[in-house]
Amino acid sequence: MYAATGAPFSRRRAILVTLGAGWAGYGALGILANPRSGTTQMLDVINRWVPMAALGWLWVAAGTVAIVAGLLVRCPRWQAAGFTGLAALAGLWAAAFTTAVPQYPTASGSACIWVALALAIVWLSGLDDPPPARLRKGRSGHRCDGGGRGGAAGEAADVGPVPGHEPAQRFHDDCR
Repeated sequence: MYAATGAPFSRRRAILVTLGAGWAGYGALGILANPRSGTTQMLDVINRWVPMAALGWLWVAAGTVAIVAGLLVRCPRWQAAGFTGLAALAGLWAAAFTTAVPQYPTASGSACIWVALALAIVWLSGLDDPPPARLRKGRSGHRCDGGGRGGAAGEAADVGPVPGHEPAQRFHDDCR
């Protein structure tokens, strides 16, 4: 499957674009345009140093960086920056709501969600996109993956030497 850019579809990049749009929307609509009084009260620990307007623009900026990172193909540093911005703000919100729980018990639900979301983003950032189908074992029909003649998936077929390869080499270069 190919994205609109002509590049192979990437789940990592799709996550960046999706969450980036959510972060930018939350900053613009949920913080800048219409800040909820309960959220503002529970974020008092942050608001002592940073006004809500600045936080709203921070969310918009982090979301925009994540969207750009998701649209760029083969740019792992941009992807890292996008995931870092997403996780940092989710972690900041998680910490703020967690510290607000003693004073505002209703913050506990928000704290749980923000902690889980921050951790999920960190874990997602470490995942690789799967290789193209032609390089996955058991999918291509190639003899090295068991899809053609010979051995089981992941085992080299015992069909003799492969032309152009040294005899000791069990797998083709694209099957390792």
